Amino acid sequence: MSDRTPKKDAFPNRREVITKSVTCLTVGAMMMSCDDDGLEAVREPAGNNEIAGDSAGEIAGSEAGDSAGETAGETAGETAGEQGLPDPEPVPIIPADPEPVPLFPYGVASGDPRQASVVIWTALDPRLANDLLDATQSSTLTIQWSLTNIYDESFSEPVETGTATISQESGFTLKLNVNGLSPDTRYRYRFAVDQVESDSELVIFSHTGLTRTLPENADEIRLALCSCANFSSGYYHAYRHLALTQDLHAVLHLGDYIYESTGLGDAVRVLEGQFEARDLSGYRNRYAEYRLDPDLQALHRSHPIISVWDDHEFENGAHQGGSSGTAPDAWADRKANATQAYHEWLPTALQPDQPLYRSFDFGGIAEVFMLDTRIEGRDPQLSRAQIADRFNEDRQLLGSAQERWLFDGLTACTAPWKFLGQQVMMGHLLAGGAPEAEREQAIMVNADQWDGYDSSRRRLFNHVIESNISGLVTFSGDIHTSWASELSINPSDPELYVPEASEGPSATKRGGVGIEIVTPAVTSRALSAINDNVVTQLRNFNPHIKWFELTLKGFTLIKASATKVEITWKLFEEVTEPALPGVITAKTMSIAHASPLNLRLTSSTSDG
Repeated sequence: MSDRTPKKDAFPNRREVITKSVTCLTVGAMMMSCDDDGLEAVREPAGNNEIAGDSAGEIAGSEAGDSAGETAGETAGETAGEQGLPDPEPVPIIPADPEPVPLFPYGVASGDPRQASVVIWTALDPRLANDLLDATQSSTLTIQWSLTNIYDESFSEPVETGTATISQESGFTLKLNVNGLSPDTRYRYRFAVDQVESDSELVIFSHTGLTRTLPENADEIRLALCSCANFSSGYYHAYRHLALTQDLHAVLHLGDYIYESTGLGDAVRVLEGQFEARDLSGYRNRYAEYRLDPDLQALHRSHPIISVWDDHEFENGAHQGGSSGTAPDAWADRKANATQAYHEWLPTALQPDQPLYRSFDFGGIAEVFMLDTRIEGRDPQLSRAQIADRFNEDRQLLGSAQERWLFDGLTACTAPWKFLGQQVMMGHLLAGGAPEAEREQAIMVNADQWDGYDSSRRRLFNHVIESNISGLVTFSGDIHTSWASELSINPSDPELYVPEASEGPSATKRGGVGIEIVTPAVTSRALSAINDNVVTQLRNFNPHIKWFELTLKGFTLIKASATKVEITWKLFEEVTEPALPGVITAKTMSIAHASPLNLRLTSSTSDG
């Protein structure tokens, strides 16, 4: 079994990891989730909807976008304490990790796969790279790279090979978009540097990574979802289990890959760099220390990743024009620094001056639209006093350019499934409901989600309905908990939505415009306890929420054919100890392909 503790000598001056007891923020009878900023549940105007004696503030989350209104229940039945999750599966045997390579301490990665291309990535240790530059009296180093078929373990017959230069300008990171590949094909790749010592030449090889191109015509595709991986809050068991998962076409990372601050979350592990990332050096160092984690390296060695950012790649609660913790005149520089570091350290096929939103064709089964609901066009989050402005038709979450791109893409898409990979919860999360005619009376839990941008959500759903766009499924992260919901313009209005599917010739189209699947956090703080009275009341106001789990970390698996999508939540009892736990198959649900207003979630007994 491999050593799951990051190697001390892989990072200059790295301290040993310190494990501390978990601390949580308690408000009233509930354990608040996520980060440190309280966000009160909001209503406009103040009505008389009270929740079992608990104030709306008690179901608020602790960061904008990570609310403990994440405690909304499930219409299908049980409260979280009654769900009776199965026992964990046996702990898998972890193959030995490759020995650390001091020149390549951050491993390798691949991402943004297409049918004929994939991005490959690596980075050099800055101190050793500068030593090599001094020895060669040069400003750049030459890196060799090779990509070969999966069976060619010795790289004796590479499919593609070449050289590239690396320098301080990119923080000694390197990513290459390798073209001319075959669809649905598995490849190996690696990097190398020639080092001359005492008149002898030594070739230093990086670790070998595995990657895969997208299929051209598929019968079935398999994806994984993950998000919210605060290093300080626990160990990356989800990443290790994903590394061991076979047959994935790609892993979708939905944001909060790093956390800019070390003060957010629980002190389970301690980063050496005890600072908040603000400048380019700070963001680069934060990514570098995260990427020393052996489980994160194992994930990147095993599968291509398709990623989008959320707020913590910038700053907690960020939006297009700023954040509460950065002075307006400093935001442009901080945003530029964070954007550059993200594209240096994530294997995107993009440059910092390009928008993050993009789409991927998964073999005619699904088009995956990766969205930016955080930085591209988001208007500032609303305060409680401003909440009625969520109906303002000019208010944007995506921004006009991205919204137009998405609508055009959805209309043109011929695949049966349209998957949206994005950051914040799209479905309603209410602490008090109201019919459409009285929608201002609804009590919202979290204005950072699409609930705070009702006009943006309404425009999207209306476009889906009017254009008869079938098979819409949204994949979301950010909220640190697990959810399955049927999406409606207003699920509290029986004229627009009924919780149960009707049958027969008189059946009415009052089901989901789409379906939302919310993946839990990899490590970031969720709930430690819930108030059953609050859950019961919230359940009454959220008939569209079909399942939830509010306390456990993990990841989500997606299996899709032309006619069906199957979703399986894989969770862990804890992430605060380094030993790899067995995974819990917490829930499997499925979606039959249907037109808008006919989509439904059903429970399944399949293991997914």
